[in-house]
Amino acid sequence: MKVPVLPSLSVPPQSFVEDLAAWLALPVREVRNTTYLPELTRYYGLLHPLPGDLRPSLTFRVCLACLAKERFLKRTLALRYVLYCPWHQVTLLSTCQCGTPLRIFDPATMPFTCGACGRDWTDLPRIAPTPERIAVTRQLLSCYEYFFFCGKPTLMEKAFLAVVNAWQEEIIREREHPPRRSPRMHSYPRLPSNHVPSLCLLVLDLVKYHLYHDPKVIFWGKEDWEQEGE
Repeated sequence: MKVPVLPSLSVPPQSFVEDLAAWLALPVREVRNTTYLPELTRYYGLLHPLPGDLRPSLTFRVCLACLAKERFLKRTLALRYVLYCPWHQVTLLSTCQCGTPLRIFDPATMPFTCGACGRDWTDLPRIAPTPERIAVTRQLLSCYEYFFFCGKPTLMEKAFLAVVNAWQEEIIREREHPPRRSPRMHSYPRLPSNHVPSLCLLVLDLVKYHLYHDPKVIFWGKEDWEQEGE
């Protein structure tokens, strides 16, 4: 059974889900629920969601505390712009101390160990996140959770229209008052999609433009977190 690339693990083909379920002797529904297929199917009203519909992170990151406690990889940590574990207050890591990127699958290495130096991932130093990163991640996760539980096509269309209006207003403001620094340009890789607004990028813009705000979560200003990266 061929393992799909990283983005396709969050939104895999149905055939892969069925093959994996048969290999593990588990119900197909149980395996499917470890992905974002159920949520995206309801959110977009699509029969076969694709990776580009969610656009998850292309960088594999892990929470050392999750690994140490249960050897557990949460699907939430694959979401774009989620850079720390909200359950353990630990920054997610993507590289070993030797500089080698962590790989989720490496046939030549024991699970959860570095393929270059052999170090167990749980032995890597745990780094506390900054207050800015905590605030941003909590807002993003709250927005993700809202769409995953309440999402439907009409809500997606309404949210996308709100973002488009915010873009237009920002363009008008910048024409009237050009920013002192050059605007930061984002380039996103192309992933197979159904040509619908990517949920990850939609969530980012909703939070960035203050169109979504969870009052239970402390919010950090837009300028403070734009530098946080993917």
